[in-house]
Amino acid sequence: YATMSAVSAFRERMPEHTAIFSMNKDYHECFECWRALNAFERSLTGLEPDAYASAYDCYVALALAAAYVRRGFKVTKDARANTVYGGFALYGLTLSDGMFDVQIDVEGHMVRVAVSCAEAGIRQTYTIAVHADELADPPKDAQFVLSPYDLGYDDRFVFVVAGEQSAVTAIEAVARLTVFTASADERLYTQACPVCGSTRLTEHGARTHLCEDCGARYTFLTPDSVWINGFASQRS
Repeated sequence: YATMSAVSAFRERMPEHTAIFSMNKDYHECFECWRALNAFERSLTGLEPDAYASAYDCYVALALAAAYVRRGFKVTKDARANTVYGGFALYGLTLSDGMFDVQIDVEGHMVRVAVSCAEAGIRQTYTIAVHADELADPPKDAQFVLSPYDLGYDDRFVFVVAGEQSAVTAIEAVARLTVFTASADERLYTQACPVCGSTRLTEHGARTHLCEDCGARYTFLTPDSVWINGFASQRS
């Protein structure tokens, strides 16, 4: 108590599940108590776990669409969503800013964002897992994992608690990564990666390159503009 009383209050909904929580009996019991309290707090919403997960899917999908709108995108094709009860789903919601067309589909706690660029002639799909089951392991086959729980350290994990400003910022960051463009000299960056500077590049089409060191994949839209459409966390 003398030590912990001087420490600021924990703000995370779940502590990071480190080895000490698994191996040490006393710490493990504290961890399980914390997990039980969080489960109780969630139960106060009045939603069963499946409905809670479905509502979180809905929140992420709408927040993601709103993030694109704040970046200047407009809805070009609306879509009707399935009810939250019975499993939220959304198909074919499309937005455009003139350069990029973005299609958002949601099914089975997975958001798929298909980004098309007519100027570059390519289409890139990003998979975003929506992980609201605290007892299950986070999916391994998604490029990003959004969760209301602190899942630990991984560049794929995004901590998103509905209703908090940090959640808006986090989802906006994910949206920005799917349509990330920058000024870059094509003559220079066909020889060196604009992300890490490596010269170990592989060509994927006329104007697309893959960095063998950091995993960045980028496409030149014009001789001085590049779309970075793949990052290290998305390497297969």
